[in-house]
Parts: sequence; structure tokens; C-alpha cells
Amino acid sequence: MPSIQLRLLSDWMRYLTVAVVAVLILVFSLSHTPVPMEEQAEFCRQPGVICLTEGPFGLVDADKWVHGFSYAGLTAVLAYAVVAPVEPPIRRRLGWVGIIAISYGLLIELLQWPTARELDPFDGLANTVGVLTVATLWWLTRSHVGFESK
Repeated sequence: MPSIQLRLLSDWMRYLTVAVVAVLILVFSLSHTPVPMEEQAEFCRQPGVICLTEGPFGLVDADKWVHGFSYAGLTAVLAYAVVAPVEPPIRRRLGWVGIIAISYGLLIELLQWPTARELDPFDGLANTVGVLTVATLWWLTRSHVGFESK
């Protein structure tokens, strides 16, 4: 018996959450036109303006952290929708969740290609890291967390 029991929402609520997160990622990925670096640097030098260009620890740009967390969130709600309601073994379903989330990220990167946005393989890598992080955590905690219908 798992030591943590979480409530399982209805099917339509779980799938609606996946759809909302996927649409938000799509809209923000395709509608935002990046500001050229020269304009961004000039804007960030203005008094009282704070620009986050580096992520935590200064390892990668803040943009890559946003990508990673966005796809981590997508993976979490997708796993909650399709993996949580089934009894173990969950390996195959969790694998499909990862494949779907990574494929969605690649599709959006390809859709950005003909727009003002640019195709960035490091965005795809950040997306994949977010997906794999959540999928791995889900797998490692599977015996400690259970889901129950009301």
C-alpha cells in the first residue's frame, strides 16, 4: 500500500487539464516573437528594469529553464491523466507519455521554423530534459504514491 494517497479527478477533468497545458504551450511558443539581442540589452540597461537572462546557477539561459519546466508540467499532467488511473505495471504507459510529450515539443519547434521564431535544438533538448525528469521521478515514486477515485 502506497504511503501517500492522492485523489484522482474524473477523466474529463484530467484530459481537460492536459489540453489546457498543451494549448498554453502552443500559444506561447508560436505567438511570442523574440526581441533582438541589441534591443533587449538596451532595454535591460534602463533604470528600474530587471531582466532575467540567465537561469539558476548561471548554467543555461532562463529561456531553457522555461522550456524544461513547461514540458515537465505537460508530462506531469499527461502522466496523471493516463498513468495514474491504472494499476501497475505502468512502464509502457509512462513510456508513451514521454514519447508523446517529446514529440509535441519537436512538433512545436518545427512549427516555429517558418515564423519569426527560430528552430533551436537546445530548446528541444531542454524540453526533453523536462520530460525525462518528471517521467523518471514518476517511475521512482510509483510505489510510494497511490491514486484513489472518490
